[in-house]
This record gives sequence, structure tokens and C-alpha cells, in this order.
Amino acid sequence: QGSKKKKIPLMPINEAIKVVALLLKHGADPMIADFENRTALSWAERLNMSELVTLFRLYRQLKM
Repeated sequence: QGSKKKKIPLMPINEAIKVVALLLKHGADPMIADFENRTALSWAERLNMSELVTLFRLYRQLKM
């Protein structure tokens, strides 16, 4: 039978950007690091999600 991995459907990037923008609008902090010291920005860079990278960088500039 073997092990079957569950596939998690991902939303299209434009929907993900809308969700992230909504979270930022309501106070989410994308600069908080996880247990490996990675932020949302570093994850977006690592996953080559250029639209999210741009959004996080703009957000960071506005907050400085």
C-alpha cells in the first residue's frame, strides 16, 4: 500500500497577495522571525515569490 502524502491545494499567487495584504492591513507583522530566524520576507525570497517579496519590502519601508 505504501504511504500516501496528502496534497495541500495552494491558492493562486494573486489570492495569496490579497490575503497577505489584508493581514498586513490588520496589523500582522511580517518581520517576526520563526524558530529558524526566518521572516515572512525571507520565506518569500527563498520560495521565489517575487510579488510577496515586493509587498513585504514596501511594507518594511513604510514602517521605518
